[in-house]
Amino acid sequence: MAYKSLLTVLTDTRLAPAPLEQSIALAARHDAHVDVLSLGLDRSQIGYYYAGANAMILQETINRAQAEVKEIDTFASTRMKQTDARWACDTAVAALADLGRHVAAPARFADLVVLAQPYGADQGPEVEAVVEAALFEGRAPVLVTPPDIEPLTKPRRIVVGWNQSNEALMAVRAAKPFLVEADIVHIAVIDPPAHGQNRSDPGGTLS
Repeated sequence: MAYKSLLTVLTDTRLAPAPLEQSIALAARHDAHVDVLSLGLDRSQIGYYYAGANAMILQETINRAQAEVKEIDTFASTRMKQTDARWACDTAVAALADLGRHVAAPARFADLVVLAQPYGADQGPEVEAVVEAALFEGRAPVLVTPPDIEPLTKPRRIVVGWNQSNEALMAVRAAKPFLVEADIVHIAVIDPPAHGQNRSDPGGTLS
């Protein structure tokens, strides 16, 4: 098993290098295809506009989002053209409140979604919203990439949080390409049930 279809969603050129470089590295490792979705966001909150706001203000926010997505797409496609990976770039403009469906639709068809770290200085709410949309609406495995680190190709140490739930099992299955290549995998079980079926060896069936 390998990750053959990768997706990354970019909303800011400042945050784009980490997930983009990670996607490129994994594509080389797994002979995968990379889909890059660049999103321009209309961050206006229609319900909070002051009285008298008109269509010109709405159009200005859309124009700004279109300019942003063009800049992001140019950045991404320029970088992808320098690689040997198979790739495709797509763009979309979305309202912040409607972000979920734009991310979830392509995420459902990806083996792995590579995204920027959702928390940090000077990050807007859209970064967290993209991660949540891929996870909970797209039902896709997500690899979060912190800034300023070397792209991961072969993991050395992995910690699995295990509680015998369906969600935990799905996560393990989705992470299998990483798990089988890791040097060591730790299974962490916190406060297992005292009278559970596997109380003598919690996590044993997983290993």
